Amino acid sequence: MSKLILYGMDGSPPVRAVLAVAGALELELKRIDVNVMAGQQLKPDFVKHPVVILKKISSIPKEKINDALEAYAFLESFLTGHDWLAGDHLTIADFCASASVSTLDAIVSVDSETYPYTAAWLERCQGLPSYQNFTKLMKAGFWVFKKMIKR
Repeated sequence: MSKLILYGMDGSPPVRAVLAVAGALELELKRIDVNVMAGQQLKPDFVKHPVVILKKISSIPKEKINDALEAYAFLESFLTGHDWLAGDHLTIADFCASASVSTLDAIVSVDSETYPYTAAWLERCQGLPSYQNFTKLMKAGFWVFKKMIKR
């Protein structure tokens, strides 16, 4: 079986989610980096592939911070009384959501006093063996994203 191909950049939460799922399933991926900051995703070779585009932000409007807090509250409602998003078992939803939540946490922190289940869940996700296998790459991607938004 040929390797699956993953197009993207390390700072992308969806890319990090795919890496976490691939790690959990022990799939090998062929990685092709796409420099969206240089517009590489607009070249004919890449137009046929879906790419998430991140844009530089200089400040976060208050309503967006409120949106993030509402998202944490919504997530908290799913996690109250459960270890994982879809109940008592780890699912692909946890991998995908935790990649996005860990990125959002860089902008609007998950307050463990206000959202104790969400904070504990995120810590559990980040402690999974598949996350540990990709920790270096995922952290590198996280820092790429964090650096982009702080410029």
